[in-house]
Amino acid sequence: MKKHSMLKRGLSKVFNNLFTISFLLVLLCTSTIAYSQVKVEGTILDETDTPLPGVSVFIKGTTNGTVTSTSGEFSMEANENDVIVMSFIGYATEEVTVTQGMQRLNISMKPDVVGLDEVVAIGYGTLSGKEVTSAIVSVKSEDFIEGAIKDPAELIRGKVAGLQIGRPGGRSTNTSEISLRGVSTLSSSSSPLVVIDGVPGSLNGVAPEDIESIDILKDGSAAAIYGTRGTNGVILITTKKVKSTTPKTSVEINSYYAVYQITKKLNMMSADQYRDAMSEIDGLYGADEGYDTDWQDLVLRTPSTYSNNLSIRSGTSESNFILNVNHKDISGIVLNDNTSILNTRLEGNYSMFDGIVKMNGNIAVRSQNSNTGDFESAYFNSLIYNPTDRPKDDDGKWTHRPLNNYANPMMILNEVTGNDQNETVRMFGTLTVNPLDGLTGKVLVSRETSSGLFGWAHSKQHESTTKSNINAQAGRNTSKWVTELVETTVAYDKTFGDHKINAIAGHSYQTSVGEGFDAFNKDFPTDGIKYNDLGAGKGLIDGEAGMGSWKTGNKLAAYFVRVNYNYKFKYMLMVSMRREGSSKFGVNNKWGNFPGISAGWNMKNEPFLENVNFLSQAKLRAGFGITGTLPNDNYAHVSRMSFGDKIYINGEWIPGMAPSSNPNPNLQWETKQEYNIGLDAGLWDNRMTLSVDWYKRITNDILWNYPVPSPPYVYTSILANAGTMINDGFEVKLSGTPVQTNDINYNTSVVFSTNNNKLTNLSKGEFQNADGYVNLGWTGEPIQTYIFRLQEDGPVGDFYGWKSIDIDENGFWIVENEEGEPISIDEAKDNDKKVIGNGTPKYFLNWNNNFSYKQFDMAINARAVLGFDILNMTDMFTGVPTGMSRGNVLETAFDPRMNDKALNVTQNQYYVSEFVQDGSYVRIDNITLGYTFESISDILKKARIYLNGSNVLTFTKYKGIDPELGISGLEPGVDSRVRYPQQRTFTLGVQLTF
Repeated sequence: MKKHSMLKRGLSKVFNNLFTISFLLVLLCTSTIAYSQVKVEGTILDETDTPLPGVSVFIKGTTNGTVTSTSGEFSMEANENDVIVMSFIGYATEEVTVTQGMQRLNISMKPDVVGLDEVVAIGYGTLSGKEVTSAIVSVKSEDFIEGAIKDPAELIRGKVAGLQIGRPGGRSTNTSEISLRGVSTLSSSSSPLVVIDGVPGSLNGVAPEDIESIDILKDGSAAAIYGTRGTNGVILITTKKVKSTTPKTSVEINSYYAVYQITKKLNMMSADQYRDAMSEIDGLYGADEGYDTDWQDLVLRTPSTYSNNLSIRSGTSESNFILNVNHKDISGIVLNDNTSILNTRLEGNYSMFDGIVKMNGNIAVRSQNSNTGDFESAYFNSLIYNPTDRPKDDDGKWTHRPLNNYANPMMILNEVTGNDQNETVRMFGTLTVNPLDGLTGKVLVSRETSSGLFGWAHSKQHESTTKSNINAQAGRNTSKWVTELVETTVAYDKTFGDHKINAIAGHSYQTSVGEGFDAFNKDFPTDGIKYNDLGAGKGLIDGEAGMGSWKTGNKLAAYFVRVNYNYKFKYMLMVSMRREGSSKFGVNNKWGNFPGISAGWNMKNEPFLENVNFLSQAKLRAGFGITGTLPNDNYAHVSRMSFGDKIYINGEWIPGMAPSSNPNPNLQWETKQEYNIGLDAGLWDNRMTLSVDWYKRITNDILWNYPVPSPPYVYTSILANAGTMINDGFEVKLSGTPVQTNDINYNTSVVFSTNNNKLTNLSKGEFQNADGYVNLGWTGEPIQTYIFRLQEDGPVGDFYGWKSIDIDENGFWIVENEEGEPISIDEAKDNDKKVIGNGTPKYFLNWNNNFSYKQFDMAINARAVLGFDILNMTDMFTGVPTGMSRGNVLETAFDPRMNDKALNVTQNQYYVSEFVQDGSYVRIDNITLGYTFESISDILKKARIYLNGSNVLTFTKYKGIDPELGISGLEPGVDSRVRYPQQRTFTLGVQLTF
């Protein structure tokens, strides 16, 4: 561990020095290299050899240039080694390097059909954009979001219609939550499948700076090729490659320094306000301890993050290697919240026998080391801890008060220690053989090992010693997962006149095995031991220590085939089938079939649209596909026993055993049927493009735990397939280039999506939910009630409680009863509760803008999330006078709440609709301003400096700390009391190319 830490510190020091040196190089490299002048002249033609007038011809990095005449001709002076750029709307930009003795140029420009000819990953292969018939979106590296990026998902936030990417919190270990086209399952994962260079993995498995493109398979027809893992969509990540055909070595350095600040501080009562409130209620709650402490200022800080990325690529497209090393030090808003991450990837490629045989080898290592602690609890207690109290008493000990869920926040930060180490090693290689023209065989073998080591300790000064006489406690656990994959594929790609066929068939076999161990002990002789010598605790002798271990695993096997056909790029058809088996299913349903079919019609190639000049592309798409969902539990289909209480037999205690699950031989995958209809259109040489999709998802055989009688069942519940859910919505992306000149370029896009969700039933056959609903969520004490009701013919996320309509003259809540009549809160019954809001957003809107002027560039990204509510639990517990019985409250706790009436100081805390608030918001999410230096020297080819701000400004009516919450699961829209605060980020970065 010591060597590992020294290595990371050494790398960090090297990268930081490189950052400083490179930054100085950019500023100092101002010398001009003299070259002899060359007269450059030529003719520019289109794809039909017709002269192109009005083409911009200029020297790269300058304003010196001209435009072509009506005959497509141009003439200009340039220096040797200058780069001449030729740009024209609707055509791909051409570049030519000036050489001494250059002959007259004849340039044929090719149409640049945005989104039509680009290569798109489709899973187990690629297609050109014009051949794609499913809902697939590709985002290239030049369009990625910039700034202090934690994980690859943040690169494409707001770029893909229907793909929601949320920040659940600002903790240093927090990564993005992802949802594609809404929640379509109840008890299984709702995250998309992530595939990195053909190997299933996680978003954390690759450094954001090492990614070339991200492709998203959104609909069922595209994702069906991945079977039981494709229900929530598929994210295909392609890392950067060597593309040059001539020997070349390039070095890129991408470094940034970021500073964070809390987006909003809740206005809790100051010490003086707290004392004034106590006098108003005659000391009914709280106590004046005689001090003045701003606990939030003590707990929070202004942290920073360092990130350095080094990329070395060398060789040609036939033989090359890529080395990428990325190191990040991330700090959170709360004290002691620190994480260090090191990502390393080495890839080698070799081609022989004129490209007939190709080999690829990859090894990627990710190491993360994090301080752990009760950071959320420390922040929560900084809000509610008495502002008239102090951190330590006169004896130097932490102040304590005998209240539940109430602890000195500085004690939490200083007396809770921990460390979490995780390492993932992903190795894979491929052997590709091209024996015949168009025929390719490929074998992929991969092994991923993920290991974790976690330790935690509470010192003798922790409140657990004061309140429970534990006298220090500590624990340790370790885990390891090994996933192995072997895939064999045969692909055929051939054009026969007007017909083109692209087909692939293959077999996949994957195993995953995990195991772990954990132990804890208490009553240690000294705090110095922490979790490094658990046997030293007296709890082991007293029989109060504990330990456990586990092992689990699963297997997945599949056969798959897909055929893409197109005729003259006018009529396209895709058909796929995957037959997949999983060890997670019951003996009667080990295997399932997952078909997909889609078709496309490029109407622009029809005679009736060929001469419609303003229309540059028009393609209709329609698709249908079936995908599945695996249970989270590896052994839910079998009968299991677990150890329970010990039984005293014949003078000794024997562990008892009892059933913990019922066997279900019929357990199978959830089946999602998805329909998708889409239109892709381009106008005025694709200066404006439009993509529209309508989808409908029907998820059958939803997995859910159902109560069953015992006997005949041995256990009281069973996991079974018995529900149905429907999701539907629209997705629109409108892109355009309003301005394009020699010096100025402006691109903009609007991305809009909707999602409607309904649980149509929760019963099937013998597995019935008699009530037709399930109550979910929990407020915690002292209110202690459920928050949501998921009911048939209703959506996910319905808040269910009493509807507050007024406050009476005595300051007590008035709510509606079942018939809608006003009653006192004291008279309200459970059947008076009703739907009082919904936490699932209905509309998502993103606006992306990119400007460039000469060598300056600017990007502004804004987004809006609309049509949802938030349960403001902080307001519910600390925004009312009785909150003072458990600590500090908001400044507004004694203010009028409804109809200019304030709550009575004795009104108990309740979950009522007053605390379910409009969560809609508009956010300026990202602003980047950059400047690029071109052709600086023979060594430093290019440099770019940029400033970035993220989470810049939010417009919302929501009263809580931040309206952006987690977006996955069945309990959306709950702003927890112990939520880690969000942050605003300011970044200074430099990108260097050698």
